[in-house]
Amino acid sequence: MAEQSRHWGGTTVGDAVLAPYDDDEDWSDIWRVLFGANRAYRAVVPNIDNELLVSNPAGATVRVATGWAVVDGKFYRNTANVDFSVSGVSVYWVVGLRKDWTARTVRLFIRGTYASSALALSSLVQSDGATWEVAIATVLTDGSGNVSAITDQRHFLKMSNIIAERRQGGDPDDWGVAGSTSYPPNLERVVYGVANITGTVGLSSGTFSVTFPFAYVEGFPLVLLTAHVDKIVVMALSTTLTGFDIYWHTVDGSNTAALSIGVSWLAIGKNSNIAS
Repeated sequence: MAEQSRHWGGTTVGDAVLAPYDDDEDWSDIWRVLFGANRAYRAVVPNIDNELLVSNPAGATVRVATGWAVVDGKFYRNTANVDFSVSGVSVYWVVGLRKDWTARTVRLFIRGTYASSALALSSLVQSDGATWEVAIATVLTDGSGNVSAITDQRHFLKMSNIIAERRQGGDPDDWGVAGSTSYPPNLERVVYGVANITGTVGLSSGTFSVTFPFAYVEGFPLVLLTAHVDKIVVMALSTTLTGFDIYWHTVDGSNTAALSIGVSWLAIGKNSNIAS
């Protein structure tokens, strides 16, 4: 059958013949297409409960807060803090959600140890019909085996793969290349923020570095800037996968002894299957 629609009451008319809808993956496919955008890493439902935030209440304890997720099409809900323990000297652990076809569950897990965050993330098992894992954090231990740092690896669900109609440019991957070719902006990543730049006596220009909260995986993003005061010109320079520099200068060349301004920035670029 080339075309299908679902779900319909009855079992004999039109697409109702597809009933009963007793294949659990039939339902999973629907939720995955609607909300997943990229099932390799996107899972957490935003703005509900505590969004499965990972924290360190004390010592070697890793705590996952309440929240909701859709893991490869399966709904998951956690209504209470879940605690794990880490160990080992200066090693990494990965905290995530696991969809298990055999157990027919989605559950939190923690696994270690690894020599780097990248190795911890690359350990994720993503096998259709068996196990599907997504990360929500990586954890680094200190010299005593306690938690030293937690890196947030959550990626939030969105309704659609595309939130813009088209992108115009000169390269399908590098969004910073000029051109007139029209591309569908599939799986775009949008990050934004406000940087506060200050001047120095005797200077009329300068640069300020900004690091993205999540690094891009491939292709430099487009960066747009807005200064919050008059008579200051700002532009984005030296854009990379991890950040960019704000170059600023005063319009009249005056020095910046008392300069302190906010600059809003917006970066839009290509996403990919593996989150950084």
